[in-house]
Amino acid sequence: MIKNISLGVAISALTLVLAPSSLWAADAKCSSPEALLNTQVKPEEVKPLFAPNRALVATSTTKDLEIKGEQLNEFDTALTTYQVKTDGTLAVLTNTASASGNEFLTIYSFKQYRSDGKEKYGVAIQMNIRYTSTSGSLSLANLFGFLSANASASKFNGSVSLSVHGLYNAKVAALLPLPSKLDDTAAAQYFSYMGALKNLITDQGTTVDPVLISECI
Repeated sequence: MIKNISLGVAISALTLVLAPSSLWAADAKCSSPEALLNTQVKPEEVKPLFAPNRALVATSTTKDLEIKGEQLNEFDTALTTYQVKTDGTLAVLTNTASASGNEFLTIYSFKQYRSDGKEKYGVAIQMNIRYTSTSGSLSLANLFGFLSANASASKFNGSVSLSVHGLYNAKVAALLPLPSKLDDTAAAQYFSYMGALKNLITDQGTTVDPVLISECI
């Protein structure tokens, strides 16, 4: 069962687009690393949504519901940046922020799911960028401007990881790219991999093993 597959690569001395001011959102729901996690669900939680007529036994799992990607009829994509404070708590960046000496976590996510009106159950694909800036300021809208040679920029150090949650398909591992460094080519590989994973959601060989998708990604 493939609940979470991830790829990581270190990044160093890259550039971020400059921005003039800061604005942070206070959101208690998303102030801890745990709030960012997609969580496993029990089959009885999602049976009414995906397989209301299927009989369950004590040993049944969500995989036994045989959920297909076509049943995930809602979509969402988001780019969210958090400042990681010294005590480990998180603050959401909604516009721009002074970046010098601060640690940040940016999450680019694609979600395909079905909702019960409150919770979202399905597949989440995430690119996580964790970095520390040494000077300047950070623009949320132009996060990937660090790949532009002409950008007004500051330096930062960090890492990038890519993960998929709630999707089982034997093809996933074969799609995993192995960039040796983070540059414009490697970034394109990450986005290409995300696109390939999206296509796998409705692949004939895919079984959706849905997770409860965090509202903080």
